[in-house]
Amino acid sequence: MATGVVAVIIFAITLLLSLFILELTGRVYIARRSLSMPVDFKSLHGDLMHQYDPDLGWALRPDISLLMPYKVSTNSLGLRNQELRKEEGHMRILALGDSRTFGDGVNDEETWAYQLEQRLNEHQPGRFEVINAGVCGWNALQGLWYLQKQGLQFKPHLVICAFGVNEWALVEPPAIWDGLNGRTCRDGGAWRPWCGAL
Repeated sequence: MATGVVAVIIFAITLLLSLFILELTGRVYIARRSLSMPVDFKSLHGDLMHQYDPDLGWALRPDISLLMPYKVSTNSLGLRNQELRKEEGHMRILALGDSRTFGDGVNDEETWAYQLEQRLNEHQPGRFEVINAGVCGWNALQGLWYLQKQGLQFKPHLVICAFGVNEWALVEPPAIWDGLNGRTCRDGGAWRPWCGAL
């Protein structure tokens, strides 16, 4: 009987120790991942691809054409897309996401959003428009804010969300945003979205 109790105690201690090590490993991974986010907040003003956005933190700059060594271009709305067509007569799909949707490391024509539009239009030419609203480093919360702020204005028939490892990163404290625009977190009596997430 005493041997069984000792075995249960040893098992419980081993289980707790294993869970502690797993938790610690996860926290170290998340901390390292957060440090390697694709947007360097300290040099955002000098960033050729991103710009400060008061609601989203950062967004793509409009009307850019960069070679880095892959081609990145944006339209007048700051989307990695051609200029949007008139709304009538076609099905509009909005692709929201992080670097995978943006197409980090590939040319404009190699993003999955562009490829999807091409494949859909093979069967019905000109019927589909896929809007690439992916931004490196964004998480699903920023995607939701973008959808509410701008995405729904495009009147999409379908919204595809594709977010990944950025969901493990912490939402940065508002002090980071303060250094970018000189505002405090509480602006005009209303809390900025980033403050509300703390």
